[in-house]
Amino acid sequence: MLRKILTLVLLCGVAVAVGCEEESPTEPDVASRWSSETVYVPVETVLVNEKISVPAGSYKYWELSLSKGAELYGEIASNSDINIWFLSPREFEAFENRETFHSHTTASRKRTLGFTFTYTIPQTDKYYFVAENRFSWFTSKAVSVYLTITQ
Repeated sequence: MLRKILTLVLLCGVAVAVGCEEESPTEPDVASRWSSETVYVPVETVLVNEKISVPAGSYKYWELSLSKGAELYGEIASNSDINIWFLSPREFEAFENRETFHSHTTASRKRTLGFTFTYTIPQTDKYYFVAENRFSWFTSKAVSVYLTITQ
């Protein structure tokens, strides 16, 4: 009789242990807690957060090293019309020399009081973000520039 009870207890103990292992939906096993999958977490970095004065007949710029595929976000505001250009190095050189240049149109505006934009960087390179007031002979412009990059 004692032998039957011990056998029954052992069988129940094994059944309970096996049952606990298999029927624990609220407790994941160690392997499922540490997944080998890579999780992408975008990181947003503030590049520029400035209020500047752009004198008449002048411009100010920021040189930015940006990676392909990154999202550039901008908020621009001015007390009077201002040109905003987002340029590659070659186009910036043409701009500085007062030659014909082409800007990235999504992130550029001519004689604007302000705008917001999001622009995907096409290739890893240096870029120039320019607030230009060369068209004005007498009036300085107060400009607020806020740029972030998400990678």
